[in-house]
Amino acid sequence: MNKVHFMHLFTICVYLVIGISIGLAFDKDWLKEEQMTYVQQLKNENALLQEEKEAWVNYVEDEINQIKIFAKADKENLQDLMNVFSNIGIKLEELPETMGIYQQNGIIVSLGEELEETYGLPHLSLEKIPNHETDLTIMYLSLLRLKEELSNEIVN
Repeated sequence: MNKVHFMHLFTICVYLVIGISIGLAFDKDWLKEEQMTYVQQLKNENALLQEEKEAWVNYVEDEINQIKIFAKADKENLQDLMNVFSNIGIKLEELPETMGIYQQNGIIVSLGEELEETYGLPHLSLEKIPNHETDLTIMYLSLLRLKEELSNEIVN
């Protein structure tokens, strides 16, 4: 009896699996429509995120280009740092060795070292050149904070 009962259950399971397989094979339209809807939602969300990122980069560029940014690093790293800033349209100037910087308004960005003399200007010290999106965003936020600090000093 158990053997017959087991055979009936096995037969029902086989027919069920075959029926579902045939049903999916012949009627995939609902699955394709769901996938297409999901893919379209992802594309729309991606486009929105790209637009927001572009607006953010433009905002940072507009804000930071209102002041000068001086960089202090060795030649190789200075070029890489200039490339990072030029990606969003910001021009870095090499930190002058003369005292003329006392008449300047700007932010000093140094790489790998804390400067002993910042000439009274706000200073951003980077451990390494940011290359990840999160690191770049943190650097941009830091520059915006320093710009605000510089603006407050000029007003006072």
